[in-house]
Amino acid sequence: MWSVESNATLIGVSEITVDVSQPPFCVIRHPNQHHAEDFEELFERLKKMVPPGSRWAVLVDLERTAPVATAGVRDAVSEAILKNIDFISEFTVCEARVTSRPLMRGVLTVIDWVTPRPWPVKNFGSGVVAENWLRARLMAEGIAAPKQRVWDVASAVSR
Repeated sequence: MWSVESNATLIGVSEITVDVSQPPFCVIRHPNQHHAEDFEELFERLKKMVPPGSRWAVLVDLERTAPVATAGVRDAVSEAILKNIDFISEFTVCEARVTSRPLMRGVLTVIDWVTPRPWPVKNFGSGVVAENWLRARLMAEGIAAPKQRVWDVASAVSR
């Protein structure tokens, strides 16, 4: 289902929001509660949303996400990422995750140390700082980014 206001799609029962309206930025906004079955659908939808061979900076908004996921959700996330790692690696230039909670950033950093991604990933307390980091990574790869701020648009839509 497409939302006219944000040009984004809502995925699954928990309504993960994905917005690819400002390439090469892919903004993924997570809800407060997740359902395990939504993560496989997330990657299946992304496969249809992003053109083959295109490269994207992924901005993940975790501001509304509950600090502790259930074991079932954690397992579903891991399984969906492993199953789709080739696709994710092909389209992801870099990934920035945003949460104002230091503990959650710390947990994500530990997960990244244990299971590193093949693309640059970093956790931030500020969406603006995260977007600036993504823009610098895109520039280093020779990929042009829109002048309009993506985080401002994302935060205006979700808050």
